[in-house]
Amino acid sequence: MKKLLAILTLFGLVLLLAACGSLGTGPSTTQDPSPVATEVPAEQEPKPTQAPVPTPTAPPPPSPQPTRPPEATATTAPPAPVPATPTPPPPPSATPRPPAQTPTPRPTATPEATATVAPAPVVTPEPLVLKVTSPEDEATVDAPSLTVIGETTPDAVVSINGQSVEVDADGAFSADVDLVEGINFIEIVASDFDGDSAEAVRTLIYSPKQGQ
Repeated sequence: MKKLLAILTLFGLVLLLAACGSLGTGPSTTQDPSPVATEVPAEQEPKPTQAPVPTPTAPPPPSPQPTRPPEATATTAPPAPVPATPTPPPPPSATPRPPAQTPTPRPTATPEATATVAPAPVVTPEPLVLKVTSPEDEATVDAPSLTVIGETTPDAVVSINGQSVEVDADGAFSADVDLVEGINFIEIVASDFDGDSAEAVRTLIYSPKQGQ
């Protein structure tokens, strides 16, 4: 754009100079009041030839210059590290060991006595026993009644001639029995809860006294 303005300015100056030259060479109409001198005809000087006016030519538009990519800068690799020389460790210094301590004997704990539960005694049932102490077998009596005395196993059931008889805690029993004149049989039976039974029979002769 600046070049175009410079060319237009130069072109205007050339036109201005050309116009001034044409005015200076024309006949002057102004009369000079000075006395007329005899002019010596002189050789006509040749008129200057006007130079051709250059036609301003618009400069071509600037062509875009290709943008050059930035050149890659070579990166210098850092120098390889120099391996350090291993320093040998100092030799271990001998540490004095403390004298061995004698272990102090510890008191032995006495085990606590464990209460031992004794097993419950197994109660073995006594065998059924029946013993008649009175009267004696085949005895002769003169009384119309007598007392039968005997022993058996505790908790046993005793009957005399079919009649139940009470048995105490020691197994003793007794009961009165009426007799008839002549031979009498007294049957004593004892039984327990296991189903066992024992039997005793007494034979008696009742002979009343004369006059009864």
